[in-house]
Amino acid sequence: MRKPKRGMQSSVASRQRSGPRAVKVVGSLLVLQTIELVVIGLFPTTVAVDLPTDQEDAALSTIWAPLGLFAFVSAIGFFLSQPVARMMAMASQAIYLVVALLFYFAARPKYVYPIMIFCVVIVRYLNYSEVVDAFRPRRSRFQRGERR
Repeated sequence: MRKPKRGMQSSVASRQRSGPRAVKVVGSLLVLQTIELVVIGLFPTTVAVDLPTDQEDAALSTIWAPLGLFAFVSAIGFFLSQPVARMMAMASQAIYLVVALLFYFAARPKYVYPIMIFCVVIVRYLNYSEVVDAFRPRRSRFQRGERR
């Protein structure tokens, strides 16, 4: 049997340590979503010119900034390969989509469309088998019922 070249072994090992590419893509998308939500939350009148002049509606749109920080925490969890990161990201996407749909049916601001698109794309990536496998808990030999 031929031994693999030394350079090939190190590149495979480094690729396994850094994680699957889909995990990096989801982490990057979560960072972009953080930026999007924080900008919409902090500057609602500059992002959406169709917001009504009612102060109450403008105040409601500031909910996106704290929600954006939740996406940032999820992104950090993805980059650090924390076990709960995938479930936290999935829950945050559900929350964003529900809030975006509430805004859509109430006032129809134009900024909810990119939020909903980001949610759908990120949920699609979160369900890739590479991402699911990367965050699946590892079972010990004892839990699998193996013997020495």
